[in-house]
Amino acid sequence: MGFVHLSLPKLMRCWLTLVLVLLSSTLAYGAEQPILRADAEPTPAGSSYVHNQLIIKLSIGTTIRNVDAFNQMNGVALSEKIIHGRASRPDLDRLYLLEFSSIVDVQKMAARYENNPHVEFAEPNFRYSLDIFPNDPEFSKLWGLHNNGQLGGTLGKDIDAPEAWGIMTDSSPIVVGVVDTGVNYDHPDLAANMWRNPGEVPSNNIDDDGNGFVDDYYGYDFARCLKFNNPGTVCTVTKPRDSDPMDDTGHGTHVAGTIGAVGNNTLGVTGVSWKTRIMAIKALTSVGGLTSDLVAAINYATVMNVKLTNNSWGGGGFSQALFDAIQAARGADSLFVAAAGNGGSDGIGDNNDASPHYPSSYNLENIIAVAATGLDDNLTTFSNYGATSVDLAAPGDLIFSTWYRVDPSFADVSFDSTVIDGIPMEFSPSTSEAGITAIAQYADLGFPENFAGTSFSGKIAVMKRGSISFAEKATNAMDAGAIGAIIFNNLDGIFSGTLGSAGTWIPTASISKSDGESLTAQLPRQVTFRIVASNYAYLSGTSMSTPHVSGTAALLRARLPASSYSEIRNIILSSTDPLPSLAGKTVTGGRLNLFNALENTLSIIVTIVEPANNAIFVHSVIPVNVSVNKRTSTISYSLDSEPNVGVNAANFNLTLSGVESHNLTVYASDLSGNLGISNTVQFHTCTGDLDQSGRITILDVARAAIHFDSRAGEEGYDFLSDMDEDGDVDIVDIAVMAINFDRTCG
Repeated sequence: MGFVHLSLPKLMRCWLTLVLVLLSSTLAYGAEQPILRADAEPTPAGSSYVHNQLIIKLSIGTTIRNVDAFNQMNGVALSEKIIHGRASRPDLDRLYLLEFSSIVDVQKMAARYENNPHVEFAEPNFRYSLDIFPNDPEFSKLWGLHNNGQLGGTLGKDIDAPEAWGIMTDSSPIVVGVVDTGVNYDHPDLAANMWRNPGEVPSNNIDDDGNGFVDDYYGYDFARCLKFNNPGTVCTVTKPRDSDPMDDTGHGTHVAGTIGAVGNNTLGVTGVSWKTRIMAIKALTSVGGLTSDLVAAINYATVMNVKLTNNSWGGGGFSQALFDAIQAARGADSLFVAAAGNGGSDGIGDNNDASPHYPSSYNLENIIAVAATGLDDNLTTFSNYGATSVDLAAPGDLIFSTWYRVDPSFADVSFDSTVIDGIPMEFSPSTSEAGITAIAQYADLGFPENFAGTSFSGKIAVMKRGSISFAEKATNAMDAGAIGAIIFNNLDGIFSGTLGSAGTWIPTASISKSDGESLTAQLPRQVTFRIVASNYAYLSGTSMSTPHVSGTAALLRARLPASSYSEIRNIILSSTDPLPSLAGKTVTGGRLNLFNALENTLSIIVTIVEPANNAIFVHSVIPVNVSVNKRTSTISYSLDSEPNVGVNAANFNLTLSGVESHNLTVYASDLSGNLGISNTVQFHTCTGDLDQSGRITILDVARAAIHFDSRAGEEGYDFLSDMDEDGDVDIVDIAVMAINFDRTCG
């Protein structure tokens, strides 16, 4: 029953008088006991701390023997020093871990210990889990996986990869066929995740597995055209197909890194999937590919039982042969993830509904067509779109990933504790690893007159984008004696630019508008400017958005091995984050969300952590703590088969008093509306049985009376006597005990 605060009847006033008389006597009553007594149970996964442990630090001059009796009163089964051997600081030697014989209300137990003069502090033994941020040093550049505002982007506009990696990171049972320009299978951040044909002995010139391809150890090279004539109508330089799918262009290696660069290996970047198997299927070169080669490549993947391919390429007209190859892959339950395309020569994305882009526009159910979003979560200007022909978008602008060779890779500007990320201009040279340390000075738009009147010799010129080309800005800076050039955007965000052609350039990079304005406000000042060469690079395009989806599909296929391509496709498309910029531009109107997709594979599990089964409560406040393994839309509970009562959180209190047994069941719905039902827990209220003797006696009432009118934080306050836990031992608390006087618990 719930306790209602009412005026006291005559009988209650008599009880209070009796108790106050007893205050003049010396009363012996039972020692303090834990508020909650129950059989010990393992702490459910997901709890924030261990529910039967407490960490305490003893006061100076105190030994553990000083709290032995107190520990025994509170049900401590084990106490041990946390520091074994010599402590690095003397006070750390006073830290102890206490383990209780049963689950307790840890927060309240900590408060009880902190009231003991022998204890300096007490706190829960928190459960720590990985934040699931890999230790790859360039992970911070992967805004599409985790956008923290780098490169002038918008915080949180990403696919929620770190959150998803708390569910899984490994798709190693899955082979992902990368149909592209090949893959640098020797890249140190890819080598461990490359597919290797188990039936083939490399380089022995024998078709060991009898599949018709000699020495196809990492995959195969189907690309034959190396050069077209000037109109681009004839392939003038060809090569035979061979067993070596090494990338000599970079595009395929970049794509492969986004799908599955090795994660958590203290090197470079990480893919969407930390562990997978990448099959290198080379079908394009620096000049593109041919339908014949692409059909052969897709067929190879199907023959080799590959259930997922990435296809960051497109163009040409409708090809029945290509359609049939993809349709055959569908018949083999293979998912075909394809780029939506990057528009025409004007650099503006096209509507694929009106002007189809192949292969992404083929009307086949196993195709997922992918557009590109930028750092601000808007559809990029270059990305194609289509309300009926493009399924979703994914991050595709300035994506940092593995590269086939060492080139100027990334830039940064540092001073004091500030580091500004930048993008090297195409054809810019790199600096040393240490960079250039010099005075940076503002040169406005970089016209010749902007360098007049002030010496730029040996300095770094900082200029604003606009009016003249990047090459002209860099040339004018060089003519003025500058040894480096930084160009910041005149629009929100960052950009990638080019110096036009190879030449004798000074190191030149771009930074975002906000970073540029912040930097120029402090100029002139000394900075360190770096353009670092490495086998990683930034690229933009729907080619870069597509592998984000492929990596997601790989994880899903590994998690749900019995699911068909259509089931995996449906999970991805039903899990997007809706975006205003994609409304009416894609089928889903949303951007890929890896976390949503993986979370949708989980069955909702609801567990009552607290109260424990058969717990006994002597207070009228019953704390309820519920663990749910997914994000929830609703939580409710039913007490003793009564109608459900909705609550706002997984932690809430019930207010009950009396000597009764209760049954509690909790219900939760996930974001998709799936219902989870907890175990039913039985607990008992014995409100007022302070000494837990099994009966509310005069000793219990007397104890509360002794502490009558005391308040939390004051000397003499007794939490155990505060029945309603309102911080005040008042007439209401004594009334509750009086109502239950002489009743037997259990």
